[in-house]
Amino acid sequence: MKKPKLDDDRFPAALIEMFPALGTQTPGDYKIAREFWRTYRNGLLHQATLKTEDRILEVAVHNNAATISVRSFSEGRRFLLSPKKFSKEVIEKIESDFATYQGEGSSLYSPIKKDKSTGRSGYQANRALMSTPEPRPK
Repeated sequence: MKKPKLDDDRFPAALIEMFPALGTQTPGDYKIAREFWRTYRNGLLHQATLKTEDRILEVAVHNNAATISVRSFSEGRRFLLSPKKFSKEVIEKIESDFATYQGEGSSLYSPIKKDKSTGRSGYQANRALMSTPEPRPK
């Protein structure tokens, strides 16, 4: 199975399929979807500030807005996102077809566990647990 790359067209195509407001009338044109993702990615994934680029006039979040709204002007674009609605739709999509979202070898990245000896949790704790050999029975 081919692993997707960030510049691969599959991600923006899937994003447009889920959120048609990010599409255009031109098949294969992923410019708006890519601009949206570059703008909102860190804010959505890391609770950081939104990123703007040239020709992005305004970005905003508002829970009572449409899931995603895009307005294009000759000067650039304005994006508005409801994080509450967006996250609900993404979670529903994943839950409805969980097998699609499990990566090959995903058992190596099991849900977060707490290490009993250190009290640590998260990826590094799981990684340490995976690399520690099991004690041999006496």
